[in-house]
Amino acid sequence: MEYDDRADSAVREQLVHSVTTWRAALMRGRLNRRKTKGHLRADTDPALMLFELYSFTLGLHHDARFLHLPDAVQLTRDALEKAIVSKWYAVGA
Repeated sequence: MEYDDRADSAVREQLVHSVTTWRAALMRGRLNRRKTKGHLRADTDPALMLFELYSFTLGLHHDARFLHLPDAVQLTRDALEKAIVSKWYAVGA
């Protein structure tokens, strides 16, 4: 996050490339394929799911590393499980 507003930085460019590559691979290789195979609910929006997964990751990082909250990992697990069960998982898949 320290490089959000730093234009023309080699470090920032590498970080953008890394995150963009990871997101594209997850979208193409996992989320879309899982939806096509029926593992995700038919109404699951893979782009929104990716955003939510990434948000969980950033929230965990913030609460665990920055705020040192002792329950950050468990809260993230609980939130992720709730999202999987109630929003994304195709029952019977």
